Amino acid sequence: MRTVIYFLLMALIAACVPPDHTRNLEIRIDYQEEDQRLIRDHENRRETAMVVPFLESSDVSLRLLAAQALASIQDSSSITALGNTLKNDFSQDVRRYAAYALGQTGHPDAAVALIDAFTYQDTSQLNNPVRQAILEGVGKTGTPTHLNQIATVTSYGPDDHFLIRGQALAIYRFSLRQIVSQSGTDKMIQFAANPSMDREARLIAANYLRRTRDIQLDTMPGELVNALLLEGDPDIRMALVTAVTRYGGADVQAMLAERMAEEPDNRVKVNWLRALDETHYDIWQNTVDTLVFSDQYPIAVQSSQALIDRAPPNERAGLLDFARSAQNHTVKALLYAGSLRRTPPYFVNSRAIINNEIQVLLREEQNPYVQQQLLMALAEDPGNMATLKDLFDNDSTSVFRTFCVNAMHAMATSPRFEIFYPTIAARNQALQVVYEFVANVLSSGNAGALAAAGPIITHEANNFKDRIEIRPMLRNAIRNLDLPAELETKQVLDNALAFLEGKEPETALSVNKNIDWSVVGRCTDSTFAVIRTTQGRIEVSLDHKTAPSSVANFISLSLNGYYNGKTFHRVVPNFVIQGGCPRGDGFGSLDYTIASELGPNYYNAAGKLGMASAGKDTEGVQWFITHSPTPHLDGRYTLFGEVTSGMDIVHAITPGDVIQDITILNMRFQ
Repeated sequence: MRTVIYFLLMALIAACVPPDHTRNLEIRIDYQEEDQRLIRDHENRRETAMVVPFLESSDVSLRLLAAQALASIQDSSSITALGNTLKNDFSQDVRRYAAYALGQTGHPDAAVALIDAFTYQDTSQLNNPVRQAILEGVGKTGTPTHLNQIATVTSYGPDDHFLIRGQALAIYRFSLRQIVSQSGTDKMIQFAANPSMDREARLIAANYLRRTRDIQLDTMPGELVNALLLEGDPDIRMALVTAVTRYGGADVQAMLAERMAEEPDNRVKVNWLRALDETHYDIWQNTVDTLVFSDQYPIAVQSSQALIDRAPPNERAGLLDFARSAQNHTVKALLYAGSLRRTPPYFVNSRAIINNEIQVLLREEQNPYVQQQLLMALAEDPGNMATLKDLFDNDSTSVFRTFCVNAMHAMATSPRFEIFYPTIAARNQALQVVYEFVANVLSSGNAGALAAAGPIITHEANNFKDRIEIRPMLRNAIRNLDLPAELETKQVLDNALAFLEGKEPETALSVNKNIDWSVVGRCTDSTFAVIRTTQGRIEVSLDHKTAPSSVANFISLSLNGYYNGKTFHRVVPNFVIQGGCPRGDGFGSLDYTIASELGPNYYNAAGKLGMASAGKDTEGVQWFITHSPTPHLDGRYTLFGEVTSGMDIVHAITPGDVIQDITILNMRFQ
């Protein structure tokens, strides 16, 4: 009898164990192996049904790659299979990837699978990376009820790092979906204000307080102010300063204005400048007035922007004086914009003087990115519509024309538009100029200008729905696009046409470039790129195992000299520098797209190298490097490398700086 019971128990135990999954749990990513390449190729073609069977493979590496592939594909039909993997796989790494992939689907059914797995594993080790991934996944898929359940957990101790990180990530991911609760905010304040808390959890909590707009803080918690004052980690400090500035009273504002004058990290200063409000202008004005003339580009630019957005109307003359004395041309343009914004329509002579000075600078300026700022300055005066139209018509430079349309968009959607054109007759006359301008843009064939025109068409107050003649012009512009190189423009114009016709846009996206395995096969774990710029040298590691398609694409373009002479067309202080556009205005690409590769990689530090995109699977040639942690990009933008040397150069880059060349080192030669 004992023998029978023994064999019955052994059979029961064996039945609970997936076959062959307990043997070799070592993950080994090597794309020399055919099945590993096959999974990535299926991922690249978004073939869910071909990937899912690999979740049952006896090879742990294949199971992990399958889960990673499904994280990029984001197909809800994979939820059941991923849920089974999460509950039953013996590899902690595979389960973690499965949990991440479930979160990436964004589907409410995934939340059910995640919570089920969290409960199912309750008898195993509680504090582990799988549970962190499960909690984060619920933040991407769950309900407000789930948020409150997670936020009110108090049983996690200070050593439960994975659980605490998961709790913070869940609350943060909920906030990115505009699901916010007071209990979640209270928990994040508790995390951010506690210097003994896990550093990664504090970083996420501080970024929650920085980015979330719907949180309720009647008074600024004293512990948060103290945490900012004592914080030695600039990554956390730069996030905390935004929250403290946004919600702090006059005494806090005065303290910050004094401290920011001496703040050693420019990124912290930039965040402070961004968070300033007009209510406390008298408190921070003197500090900002000084910073406007900083020789540090991000500080001077962000200080100027703070004055443009927050200075009272009576500062018109002061801003004009600053503009005339500023040496940095971008700063000069911004300050002219601030002065013109504060000049009423009936100050005819003053407007004429300022407009004339801006146009003189525009004629003399050679840098197209400074020209863009000068055009935006002209846009502060809605009386300049005809001027912008003439500038567009008389200049054939693609980038300049795009910037003209951006300026017209700013002008035609500005609250000042109705102030300048108060009567129906005057408004209709001004809108006629806008219609003629847009008609010229639609016939121009300029992809950047066309994309910039889309928001003008979809602005309700511009009444483009009443202009039936625009629709055939719009259809013709779409037909003439060079696809997929101008895919981003097609998306914008499709949306504009759908808006006019009261329909849903129908934009079919396709990935049409296969992974170049010949290039991937030459990569090693130490392969890196040297980006030579006009400011200096930046070195970046390249992660071919996580993002083989993106790395192969970047390497091929670099080796072929594609990036030589391209500009950094976009620089957002304390966010990113972006380059690689063949047009120079951000709307250019080549005749292919590549797939998004969205595995469990995190923008949790400065210097992350990511692919720019206009939406999932629209990547091509443009890439960016981050100035600081940017967790809101996680799972949305391909991350394929990281700066290993030259972050000072990244911080020094300004719009128009040139990529001289890119060299790829430490590759196998076959």
